[in-house]
Amino acid sequence: YNKHVLEGQLHPDTSSHGIADNERVLRFLAREPRTKRRELSRRLIEFVHKGTFGFRVIFSTDSIVAYVFGATPVDPELPADEQARLRQIDIVRYCIALRYRYPALRDIIGIAVETNNLEPASMILTYMNARNWGPEQEAEAKAIQERYGFATDINFRGSYVSNFPNITPSLKNLRNKPCPCGSGVKYKKCCGSTR
Repeated sequence: YNKHVLEGQLHPDTSSHGIADNERVLRFLAREPRTKRRELSRRLIEFVHKGTFGFRVIFSTDSIVAYVFGATPVDPELPADEQARLRQIDIVRYCIALRYRYPALRDIIGIAVETNNLEPASMILTYMNARNWGPEQEAEAKAIQERYGFATDINFRGSYVSNFPNITPSLKNLRNKPCPCGSGVKYKKCCGSTR
């Protein structure tokens, strides 16, 4: 996405071509620790490949920043730019409803995607500053949540990302244990026998 921003290849109707306009979103993504970026990438790829419509929310560890992935159905008969615009409207609406449900959120990054399409040019990133909300924003958010049902049914799923890759345990001291080949015989009588 950063490459498309720098080369000015974002869609003109749904994204700003200016680097300064995209800088805040890109800085939020870049400031995340390496393990969090890895988890966000894994979750985004998982979400896109799942191929179903809906939204997925990932909260930061301090629960003041949220990342929202969204894939919404649009009429395939519409022109591509109109489809992208509708996806952008839905992701913004969901971000607003999410802020209404979780008032502690300060920053929300929305990523609208097409199902089964990981091409960065098809993604729409949006940033919402949720710090200074007044009664008007609260009323609008409440209306959006009631009308569309966004951010009403969120199931939490914990995740753990290790700094180090998982390493399979070594095959030491297997002499009197079942052989790892699955034969059911002790290792010393099977693969560990010296013939």
